[in-house]
Amino acid sequence: KCYEDEWPALVVTPSSLRQQWADALKKWIGVLDIDIHTVFSKPDQQMGSTS
Repeated sequence: KCYEDEWPALVVTPSSLRQQWADALKKWIGVLDIDIHTVFSKPDQQMGSTS
């Protein structure tokens, strides 16, 4: 398998493509559903904010 020793991997994609990327990872690389973590929304406060 390609990149088998290079995990974990982070894929940043527009929200409109997140499911297509997840499907492609499963189809082409053989990633299991349990290993795919999809973020559906961002927190109210951005990371690194001091307010």
